[in-house]
Amino acid sequence: MRRLLLCLALALTASLTAAVPAAAEQSDNPFDVTEWKAACRISDSTIHFRFTSPSGDASNDDMVATADFGHSKPEPVALEPALYVPSHTLFTVDNACDEVVGVPLAQGRLLIFLQRSDRPSHDRLSLILADTIGKKLLDVRNNVGSLKFSTLVLRKNGSSSVDVRIVREVLDDPVCDCNELFIEDWLRIRVAADRIRADWLRK
Repeated sequence: MRRLLLCLALALTASLTAAVPAAAEQSDNPFDVTEWKAACRISDSTIHFRFTSPSGDASNDDMVATADFGHSKPEPVALEPALYVPSHTLFTVDNACDEVVGVPLAQGRLLIFLQRSDRPSHDRLSLILADTIGKKLLDVRNNVGSLKFSTLVLRKNGSSSVDVRIVREVLDDPVCDCNELFIEDWLRIRVAADRIRADWLRK
């Protein structure tokens, strides 16, 4: 009897131990994530971004961001309050960041691509331009356009611009409410005089 009770106690302990990691896993639902962080690294420079929902409810679309260059207190990023989600890209460009996409450009500039929820439609793209040498933010674009897919499709064009696939046209179909109606095209994101410029490539 004593051996049976010992076996039962060991089995119960094992089942409780196995359940702990499952309960601690981060939810895939963005509404459950009220704070998340990202880091970008170029040479000996690191930028830490922090996204938080002041209300504690991400579904309120109220997330704000701060950037920490490590030399002073974190500074606010001039992004509109929204539900920001981690971004990922293909291996077509060098990504200097985790959880967001950051493409290194000339003169220590870093162009950061950030996704925000526009439910029930597609996510939208925001941009941040940072100076990793001067350790400061240079420019922000809050709404560049809609993303057809959750993974960013990018290609670098020279040392000061990046092309990104963005929805350019939405076809009208009274029957089909489908993803095929969203037509993408290349949008060129370039840096001029430390400002972000965006232009459609000619068809």
